[in-house]
Amino acid sequence: MQTGLTEKQRRILEAVVVSYIRSGVPVGSSNLSRIWKPELSPAGIRNVMADLGRLGFLVKPHISAGRVPTEAGYRFYVDRFMKPGSLSRREIKAIHDAVARDAVESRLSVGRILERVSKQIESLSHMASLALLETQGDYSTYVFGTGNIVSGLADLAQATSLLRVLESREAVARALLAGTAGAGVTVTIGSENRSKPMKGCSVVSSPYRGAGARGAIGVIGPLRMEYARLVALIDFTSRELTDHLAKRGGRHHSAN
Repeated sequence: MQTGLTEKQRRILEAVVVSYIRSGVPVGSSNLSRIWKPELSPAGIRNVMADLGRLGFLVKPHISAGRVPTEAGYRFYVDRFMKPGSLSRREIKAIHDAVARDAVESRLSVGRILERVSKQIESLSHMASLALLETQGDYSTYVFGTGNIVSGLADLAQATSLLRVLESREAVARALLAGTAGAGVTVTIGSENRSKPMKGCSVVSSPYRGAGARGAIGVIGPLRMEYARLVALIDFTSRELTDHLAKRGGRHHSAN
């Protein structure tokens, strides 16, 4: 797919993606004309949006509706436009407390820590949280907030299929490991996910390691998600986990 967009096309694509993520309402030229008036007329904006549609970045869900991003539109936004998100003090404290509370509960297993952290991620993200723990040749998976998937996906059949997939340890492990071959946060969007029921979703994931354990954490939700905020949340949590487990060192306990 062609990605050599003009500056005007890039700016309008970014505006459409950001507006749609915030509102969930298809974006029309009249929405954007207030931003660029008098630089661009509504007709000029419509022409650019039509070009972006032909290039595969936007689509019209209905004949008379505005446009929404395609997978390619979200991908371009994440790779080229997205600015680093930030967490509130409350969110930072919630994650830090979930990770480090075993300073008092010193015998708490890595698995129990990961379970607690996963629940906190679900609470803060309003998505389904996924986590993988690998220790001594075995692995465990944790999934919380699957009800968020049902409410976040418009297609009930797709949501039902996805719930079945998330009941499989192997599927959850593959979903998390597919995007965490290197360090840092990975965003897989739509058809980039291997599992067919996940192809209408996005996964934000990051690896962690320490105290004889390694794995990955992440969230899964609809294509329309707050990518910048979720990337910040998963990145901070994975770094907190890695730092904390490194400090535990030899104080590793079983995953159960």
